[in-house]
Amino acid sequence: MKNSINYWLLILLISILSGFLFYWFQVRPSNIKSMCSNEVSSWIKEKKATSEDTDIIKTKLDLCLYRNGLSR
Repeated sequence: MKNSINYWLLILLISILSGFLFYWFQVRPSNIKSMCSNEVSSWIKEKKATSEDTDIIKTKLDLCLYRNGLSR
């Protein structure tokens, strides 16, 4: 009986840990990249940026990613 409870607690712990790791390494970065892309896209529309502004756009995207805990 005691081994059965320990087995299910271990399964529960592994499931929770797996869910957290999936969120941290898959969902969170995807959400941050999407948010930064939208932020830069709205800046491009607002400032009417041209193809000559690619360095500024790349820098803005890199800063947004860095500010939110990601880097390229």
